Amino acid sequence: MYFGISGNAVRWTPIGQPDAWPDTFFVTLPYKPLALKSFANSLIILCEDAVYRLDGNSPVSMSLSKTQIEDGCIAANSVQATSSGLVYLSKR
Repeated sequence: MYFGISGNAVRWTPIGQPDAWPDTFFVTLPYKPLALKSFANSLIILCEDAVYRLDGNSPVSMSLSKTQIEDGCIAANSVQATSSGLVYLSKR
């Protein structure tokens, strides 16, 4: 699957169909996503005021959850995966 940011939504494609972006394969967030990062078998969605996790192994059964992280990301290119987790630039 491919994932992309469109306004305040994250959209994805069906498996093996990178040129298809169905209208039903998306989640809308209260904040504009700045970065997407694959980590720990999930897609991490980094917004300026929150961090979300998108889980699932089928395009029709993806589930979104808000993490307990209070500091969002303010620089999309700062996101890096380490052996301890994700690091990124935040307001703090």
